[in-house]
Amino acid sequence: MISDGRKVFLLLLTSFIPCAFSFLPPAPKPFPIARTMVGSAEAVVALADYSSQAISLFNNMKTPASILAGAIVGLGFGNPLPANTPIGEKENCLEKAIRKSYLFVAGIALLSQLGAIMHATVAVNKLTECV
Repeated sequence: MISDGRKVFLLLLTSFIPCAFSFLPPAPKPFPIARTMVGSAEAVVALADYSSQAISLFNNMKTPASILAGAIVGLGFGNPLPANTPIGEKENCLEKAIRKSYLFVAGIALLSQLGAIMHATVAVNKLTECV
């Protein structure tokens, strides 16, 4: 039997996943030239292609984000905060709250870095498809 709190959590989780990426815009249509009217004749003006610079920018974002994500895994989850209480005694509420918030902040930081890597990868893929 699932408790009410767990039902609410699962409901929030399942309702968040489909709309998590709905804010991403659709892939742009390639539009290589712009047409302007000059007098009665039509002039064709070529637009510059900066997709290679944008791809290198997004790749430069992925590298530090992946390095930081790897460091967060080791520091945040591999080495938790040490307990300062002697064996047999209980932690006070402040120490317990700090220990739990440390893990929470490490998890949020890891998800943030993974999100940056994912968005940069999707942007590079969309730019590559349009070229």
